Amino acid sequence: MTWNLTKKTEQMASNAQIAKEANNIIEFFKKNPEKGLDTDRTACVLEDGLKCTVNQGEHSAIIDMGEIMGGEGAGPNPGFFGRAALISCIAIGVKMAAARANIQLPHTKW
Repeated sequence: MTWNLTKKTEQMASNAQIAKEANNIIEFFKKNPEKGLDTDRTACVLEDGLKCTVNQGEHSAIIDMGEIMGGEGAGPNPGFFGRAALISCIAIGVKMAAARANIQLPHTKW
């Protein structure tokens, strides 16, 4: 992990907003625990070769394998997205916890 200890005013305002929204959603789920069971719908279209287009709401991503695996390399492979999901989930969770504790977490490279 790499730490950049430069403080930014935008970060402080952002941390206050993050803490506010995190607290709001926690209170919402305390009052409505059944809403935690809702699931986003994700669709995948397998195109030519091994290329997939994955859609969820307004977001989409192209996933493919490299040429050595029989793909075209049109996008990152599934492993990239799996690792990205894990590390970004951890980073976002740490940032949200820090904001709620009023800790100014510097720009961090994981």
